Amino acid sequence: MTELCELLSFTVESSISTTLANQLAPPLVKLATHENNPDLMLLAIRAIAYLCDVSPNSSSIFVTHN
Repeated sequence: MTELCELLSFTVESSISTTLANQLAPPLVKLATHENNPDLMLLAIRAIAYLCDVSPNSSSIFVTHN
């Protein structure tokens, strides 16, 4: 998760596809609700935030996955 966050923090909008966001959304949302591990939750939420910053259209994908 740390590596994913680092990768996403340096990603530009043109390199994020809708397909990638669709693939990452379900596991990231699931990890963001993993209450037994707050560090994992934080990293998942950080990855979601990076994706939404880089690709604002991906926010609707996360909404559909709760």
